[in-house]
Amino acid sequence: MRRAPINPLVNCLIAAIPVWRNLVAMTIDPMQAPEDLFVEPLRLLQDSPDLQILKVNTACTDRLSTPVLSKIVGLRSLTVIDPNRAILDSLPDWLSQLSGTLRELHLLVSLFLYRRIYLR
Repeated sequence: MRRAPINPLVNCLIAAIPVWRNLVAMTIDPMQAPEDLFVEPLRLLQDSPDLQILKVNTACTDRLSTPVLSKIVGLRSLTVIDPNRAILDSLPDWLSQLSGTLRELHLLVSLFLYRRIYLR
C-alpha cells in the first residue's frame, strides 16, 4: 500500500484540531484526495466533545477511514456526500451509537456520480 503524500492541509488539521477546544462543526469535502489522507484528522475528531455537525465526502469513507469515522459520536447532524459501500455497511452500528444525539442524517448523491453509475 502506498503512503499518502504529505499534505499541508492535513498537517494543519492535525495541529489545529486538538487546539480547537470548542469545535462544533467540521466539513471535509475535497474534490480529490488519496485514500487514507484524512484518517488522522478523523481520529482526532473522536476526541472533540463539542463536535455536533459533521459533513464528509468520499475522502473520509474509504476502507481505511470508515472505521475511524464511524467512531465519532455525539453528533447532532451528519451529512455523507456520495456514500459508498464501506460507509453504508457501517451505518447501522454507527447510527445506533448516535441514537441519543443525532437529529439530522443526510445522505447525498451527486448528479455526477449518479450519471456515472446509472446512466451509462
